[in-house]
Amino acid sequence: MGLGLFQLIDIKNKVRKLTARPSTNQLSDSDLVDYINRYYQLQLPLEIRPLELRGWFQFDLVAGQDEYDLTSSIDFPLGLFEDNYLTIETPTTINGYDLEMYLDPDMFFMKWPEVTTYASSRPEDVLFYDEKLLFRYIPDDTYTAKFAAWKRPAALVNDNDYPVQESWGDLISYGAAREILTDYAEIERLSEIIQLKQMEQNKLMRKVHYQNVNQRAIPKF
Repeated sequence: MGLGLFQLIDIKNKVRKLTARPSTNQLSDSDLVDYINRYYQLQLPLEIRPLELRGWFQFDLVAGQDEYDLTSSIDFPLGLFEDNYLTIETPTTINGYDLEMYLDPDMFFMKWPEVTTYASSRPEDVLFYDEKLLFRYIPDDTYTAKFAAWKRPAALVNDNDYPVQESWGDLISYGAAREILTDYAEIERLSEIIQLKQMEQNKLMRKVHYQNVNQRAIPKF
C-alpha cells in the first residue's frame, strides 16, 4: 500500500504538464504509459542503481553446454533473464565456489585460447559479452551459476499502480518527459527538463550512496 504520493495517474499528469500535452489528442494515454515504462523499467535502475532493485540471477548449467544466450528463448524458455533482469555483475559463484567473470574477450581468450580443446570440469571463469555467457571449463555436470543482478521493475499498468518507491515519481516523470521532448525535437524545453531531471537524479543517488555506506559488505554467498 503506497502513501498516495505518486501513483501512475500522478506521474501521467505530471508528464503531461512538463511536456505541455494535456490532451490525449496531443499524446495518447497508451503512448504516454509506454514512455513512462520505458524509462522506469529500462533506464532508471541503471541510472541510480537503487538497492531495492539489486538481487540475484541464477540458473542451472547443462553438462556439455558452455555458451548461454541471455536473450534466447531456447536457453531460457521462460524468459528467465530478459523478463526480469537488466544486467548482471559480480560477485558470481558456481555451486557456491567463486566464479571469475570477464567482460573483455581479449583478456578471457588470453587465458582460454579458442584453438585449445578443454576437458570438461566445473567452470572456473565466465565471459559476459554481447548478452552471452561463455563458461570455461565446459561443464561436466549440472551446476548452478549465480550472479549479482539488477532487476527490472514490473510495468506500471493501472492508474493506481505505484512504482517500487514513490520517491522515484519525480524522476520517472522527468525521465519520460525527456524522452517525449527528444522524440519531438523540442530542444528549448528539453534543456530545462534535463536540468530538472539531473537535480532529482543526484538527490536520489545521494540517498543510494548513504544506504550503501550504512550497509555491511555483501558476502559472496
